[in-house]
Amino acid sequence: MFDSAMDDEVYATISPETPQTIALILTYMIPNRASDVLVQFPTEKRNVIAQRIATMETMNQNTVEALLNEIQISLQSCLDQIMSNRRPQESIDGSVALAKMLAHTGDDAVEDILKSLENVEQADAVREAMFTFEDVVLIDDISVQKHILNLPSVRDNLAVAIKGMDEAIRDKFLSNMTDWMKNRVEKERQSLGKVRADVVREARKLILDEIRPLIESGQVQVERL
Repeated sequence: MFDSAMDDEVYATISPETPQTIALILTYMIPNRASDVLVQFPTEKRNVIAQRIATMETMNQNTVEALLNEIQISLQSCLDQIMSNRRPQESIDGSVALAKMLAHTGDDAVEDILKSLENVEQADAVREAMFTFEDVVLIDDISVQKHILNLPSVRDNLAVAIKGMDEAIRDKFLSNMTDWMKNRVEKERQSLGKVRADVVREARKLILDEIRPLIESGQVQVERL
């Protein structure tokens, strides 16, 4: 795990490289440390790097290794330390990689980076990856009670959305409900029988589409580890 001094060293070492090379290196770092390095770049270059990350297509391990081998020898010591702290990835998804970094970045920088992406679809893909249905467990109980459970999408779709979910995620909703509401959801869930995966995904998407604006507006906080 890098300390702040190591983040500065990584920045100093990779800053002369091209945005594409920097983007590749950052995707191989632990997300919160990659975020610390990314925000050190001047705004314009930072946004270009973020764009490169967001548009990085999924690559297999052989492709990644080939690209890393092309990086200058001067980076090797830095890369060795990065790779020793990161499990090898089978693939890279740019939107997910950038989302993980932005989850540890200040709100102002996040909005600036998202606005700098070249099209709405890219920004939407990153936003969606920044908060998934599993991340509901990171919302504090008071916010769940006050905001989340009152959303129309939760009232209408929760029984379907929690089908097949881990117990911790189901309990995040159910443990914050009144007994009456909990019984209603449980009865509905048990009466559903087998539900198609695409129906479950759509139910979760409808809920996430209402939760994300609450997070973006600051009404609901996500406590990242």
